[in-house]
Amino acid sequence: EVKTLPGVDIIRALPSFAHMELHCQAGQWQDKTVDCFTRPGAVQLVHESEEVVNNDYDTIRGLELDGFFEFKTVNE
Repeated sequence: EVKTLPGVDIIRALPSFAHMELHCQAGQWQDKTVDCFTRPGAVQLVHESEEVVNNDYDTIRGLELDGFFEFKTVNE
């Protein structure tokens, strides 16, 4: 179960952030993403600088691996 989504605030603060669509909220279960139908959301990035967009994209990809979600532990 998702406890919190700390990555949301990080993504919204990115220089190229334009829009975020979330399908998962705290308190809900999030299965592992295996296709476009199981994704927890999507982010749109827009900026005049390709380098800024690429850096922000890399930040988001890093959060996907560690930091976007905080999950409840078995004891919580």
